[in-house]
Amino acid sequence: MGMVGRSPILLTIVKNNMEKYLYFLIFISLISCNSYKSQLSEKGNYEDAIFNGIIDFSNTQLFLEGKVFFVNIDLKVEDYYAFSIMENSDKLLFSRDKAFSENQLPNKFMVYKNKLFYWWDDNYGSDRNILEKLILNNKIQYEEESPFIDFETDDKKKGVKYYFCKNNLIKYKRVITEKGNIKTPKFNCN
Repeated sequence: MGMVGRSPILLTIVKNNMEKYLYFLIFISLISCNSYKSQLSEKGNYEDAIFNGIIDFSNTQLFLEGKVFFVNIDLKVEDYYAFSIMENSDKLLFSRDKAFSENQLPNKFMVYKNKLFYWWDDNYGSDRNILEKLILNNKIQYEEESPFIDFETDDKKKGVKYYFCKNNLIKYKRVITEKGNIKTPKFNCN
């Protein structure tokens, strides 16, 4: 009988604590959603846009599904920087018998949250450090063992196409798609 009389008070206490807990969870989720955006650079060049894209990409489901990602830069655009990020399941051919620079390995990379992002950049020479990263991620096939690579073709594989305003890298569009070439979305960089 004594327990029955206390149960409405107990329920009120539990309800108030649950509400506080729920508000706390909402607060934490809002902070965590916004925290990665505070890492983005507002000013910079195409490399800063790529770094911003990698940070943004790390907050997508595609990031969770892969370990090594290829960044494909499109430098033909004028008002914005455009590039795509996609998981890479293929290996790259490397010959021990050739000079390192003749192997045509990617020359730029970034490791972010223990995941490898790599790309080719005509503004830089070869970088030997990429070979170690690719070997660690099982992405090298030695030409002496097999001169041909089996490429995976998955038309349903999704990637992200990014468009960053050159004058403000915080303004950008992210388009998740399985299509290689898409129509540029309209957005205002001014």
